[in-house]
Amino acid sequence: NKIEQAVTTFRSDLQKLGYSKIDIRLGQIRYNKDNTQAEIRIFGSLGDKIRYELKQPGAGIFNQGEISKEEVEGADPDIVSPEAMQQEIERKYRSSGYAEVKVPAPQITNVNTKERVYTFYVNAGPRYKISDLRFDGVTVFTQAGVKDIVDPSLFSNSDIYNLEQLEEGIENLLNKYKEMGYWDIKIKSPRVAFSSSRETVQIIVNVDE
Repeated sequence: NKIEQAVTTFRSDLQKLGYSKIDIRLGQIRYNKDNTQAEIRIFGSLGDKIRYELKQPGAGIFNQGEISKEEVEGADPDIVSPEAMQQEIERKYRSSGYAEVKVPAPQITNVNTKERVYTFYVNAGPRYKISDLRFDGVTVFTQAGVKDIVDPSLFSNSDIYNLEQLEEGIENLLNKYKEMGYWDIKIKSPRVAFSSSRETVQIIVNVDE
């Protein structure tokens, strides 16, 4: 109902302000004698206010300084914990070519008894680009056809290495095979070889039609 929706919105607004551990619930609803007005009581506690900061020498995925979950493109909108934010920061770096990124547990600073700052010191590592992407065992399609089904941008030498994007492309290829009646199709996990210069990757995907 509208009252419960209002409480949910209120909780979400407070979480955006940094009260990630807020615990509120709808309590009593008291109506006046002619039921034209009501008094609504909400119970619970705000918990500690949390802020996030990011230190990331040389990477540039985010701006230095304070960040919010809205700045983590594609992040889960239900992120409320430092652990979840840590995972989303790492995911964002990996999807931007930083395959070896390390995001250690954050440093915690207590601003006061009710507010704390979580600072993530990110070691991004090198940014990889794709030098070669090949699908072995494909006979139903040409290599050009595979590229169109998977994702043409993945086959560009200038494209960054994004395992998440590649896995989505492989799923597209798998679904295309099944649409054509190849129900026993098997596509193995990609084999990724990193160059000694730590600049590019070569990827081979084996397909068993």
